[in-house]
Amino acid sequence: MKLIPIFFFVITSSFAFGQFNDKKEFKKVTSEILDIIKRKSMVRDSIDWPEFTHEIENEVDNADLSQANFIIYKIIRKLRSYGDNHSIYQDKIETETYYSKKDSISYPTSKLINGNIGLLILPSHLSMNPEENLKYATTLREEIQNLDQNQISGWIIDVRENEGGNMWPMIAGLNPLIQDGIVGFFASNKTITNWYSKSIKPIGVKRMTNNYKCKDLSKKIAVLISDKTASSGEMTAISLLGRENSKTFGNKTAGYTTANAMYKLSNGATLLLAVSYSMDKNKKKYTDGINPDIWIEENEDILGSAVKWLEKSE
Repeated sequence: MKLIPIFFFVITSSFAFGQFNDKKEFKKVTSEILDIIKRKSMVRDSIDWPEFTHEIENEVDNADLSQANFIIYKIIRKLRSYGDNHSIYQDKIETETYYSKKDSISYPTSKLINGNIGLLILPSHLSMNPEENLKYATTLREEIQNLDQNQISGWIIDVRENEGGNMWPMIAGLNPLIQDGIVGFFASNKTITNWYSKSIKPIGVKRMTNNYKCKDLSKKIAVLISDKTASSGEMTAISLLGRENSKTFGNKTAGYTTANAMYKLSNGATLLLAVSYSMDKNKKKYTDGINPDIWIEENEDILGSAVKWLEKSE
């Protein structure tokens, strides 16, 4: 089973009927899921395993294949009851779709405000396809490079509509704004693992040729967040926090700030299991989303507030 530290928003799985060839395969996959959770879940120590295992195995023994989706959902729902709101099961079709090349992916856009402020809008990136990852990161770096040809006094990163997906192209694309180095950590019960922003050979993105760095890396950065900002959108925001010249504006994010490790199952499906929490570069832990530095209600001028902060000399 392959483990990749990646982040996803809660995607409602279809749990399609017919995903298992027979009862034997269903029992095998269910056993794999329980074993992975028991060894790797961030809430594994809170679960009464003899009771839980007996309950699920009994249901599997007495179920026909038409009930498979309900039983797998019950396992995920059980994790929810222990505080894991982020783990997901993707069936084989969903897994294949996530790795395929799509025509519906959105890419970053930008705008120059008042002639001297660079606005970058980062949409969700629901893909693990290498070509799509490269295109997302490259597009974002090019938008930054183009804006930086002006006399930029500050940056605004808008992730208010970013509901997650693959965090690495987002972080790779923002690299021109900051120094290479540690931008966050994954924190489990026993270990802390750092994660980086890199100009050359960034994590999760290969073959990047645009290694542009902004002329001045000390410019202030305003990060716009909302209750729609989730999972990888939250991680992207966190990668810019813990810095003296960064502030968040908006309202509390969705609260999916856990790391989902990717485990391939024998039927071609994937278990995306929450295994740790996230921390910013100063090791501030985010267990339930991001509370903004500057709270701004949805009907208020969040963009205008960010611009005022950026233009204020300190």
